[in-house]
Amino acid sequence: MAELECLLSTLEVADMLDIEHWQLLRKLDGRTGVNGKHIKGYAMSFS
Repeated sequence: MAELECLLSTLEVADMLDIEHWQLLRKLDGRTGVNGKHIKGYAMSFS
């Protein structure tokens, strides 16, 4: 059976989730909160 490879860009994912692209990038990479505490993103949680 042939392997099926499907790749989506972050722009396409943001469009599907109906959010702005920068918001998706923050969710993936994480961010620094108001109090200076680092909030882990999805990429850091999975690794």
